[in-house]
Amino acid sequence: MANQRTVAPDVLRQLREAKRLTRARLADKSKVSERQLRRLEDSKAPLPSIRDNTLMKLARALEIDPGVLTGEIAPPEFTQRPVRVERSPIRAMIEPKARLAYTLLKQRYGVNATDIINMAPLFFTLLAEGSLAWRCEQLDAAEDAMETAVAFGDGHGHLAFMKAAYHVQNGLIGEGDSIKAHDIFGEKLSDDAHYWDYDSSTENPFAAYLRKLADDLGKADVVSVTNEPLGVGLSPEYPDYDVCGAELDKIANHSVEARWVLEVGHARLDEIPSDLRGDDAGEQRAAWLESKVPPKPVDASGLIDSFPDDDQIVEIVEKIQHAREADLSELLPPLGDETGEDS
Repeated sequence: MANQRTVAPDVLRQLREAKRLTRARLADKSKVSERQLRRLEDSKAPLPSIRDNTLMKLARALEIDPGVLTGEIAPPEFTQRPVRVERSPIRAMIEPKARLAYTLLKQRYGVNATDIINMAPLFFTLLAEGSLAWRCEQLDAAEDAMETAVAFGDGHGHLAFMKAAYHVQNGLIGEGDSIKAHDIFGEKLSDDAHYWDYDSSTENPFAAYLRKLADDLGKADVVSVTNEPLGVGLSPEYPDYDVCGAELDKIANHSVEARWVLEVGHARLDEIPSDLRGDDAGEQRAAWLESKVPPKPVDASGLIDSFPDDDQIVEIVEKIQHAREADLSELLPPLGDETGEDS
């Protein structure tokens, strides 16, 4: 019978985490089942049920002496070091509507802006790969439809024109090549697509996929995606959207002007006076928000000579662009908490 030895649960867990390994990854690397790893790590006391062969597999995968796992040898120093987390400034353009969305998401789900930003790579990858898989399904369906149309023309002289469906094949080949190139916005689509007035800003595959997800969910009061591009000065490939729209309407007391004030940034949720935040203060809150609508511009007729020259226009545009840039390291704390405290 093979020898059995004892593994200290805390030591195994600390070593795995120090190597930045999940249980699944350690199981794959060591060829020890994830179920057994869970049993070893979650034990309230050391379990004398691990064979020498299993112990050696774990030791090799963790690149340590087997005696470390059994507690006979002290763990290496690096396992005691805390994980280093840096707060790095991120400079990016963020629209007032997006900032408002962070606050609404905090209220609905209890998740702050910092967590959303840290998880953004995962969210985007899932959406991007999902959109490519969806396009593959559509491509297969389109190819089947083309073959059916062509076959229908065979043997039916009066429908022989159906054989012209073969001309669709060039476009389908271009779509397939675009998918293989991970071209989520369809920027590499062939001229066949653009010939038919394809507009990449509103009809690109990624925007279409996001609209599909929102439509399939059927919760327009929580999330909806429009047919319009995201906004002036922003990446046109992304569609405009609404999140927590019902909640925003409630805050604005269903006033179009009050909601607009929040969406364009003339007022922020954390700026609403505390005595106007209750459910019974809807009308007063809407009136306060509506008071933030800027006055209409003065009629400039007859003032044409006072318009800025070219150099002044360039200077004004540069100032606007600079103002639209936000250091997210400064923006994040108030986003997560309506009181202005750090998230």
